[in-house]
Amino acid sequence: MSAGRDNLIALAAGGTGGHLFPAEALAQELKRRGWRVLLVTDARGARYAASFPADERFMI
Repeated sequence: MSAGRDNLIALAAGGTGGHLFPAEALAQELKRRGWRVLLVTDARGARYAASFPADERFMI
């Protein structure tokens, strides 16, 4: 990436463990590499959102 650009990525995952748990593992690795992570999920995903390693969370 170019210097000065925000390392920002949005991960979209449905509200089931089969979608959120792989996205959580990816988010952890991205954050380790210096990325800011946004989570976009549905209302079912709200129960997992508190433990998800995202900088911001959006429920749709």
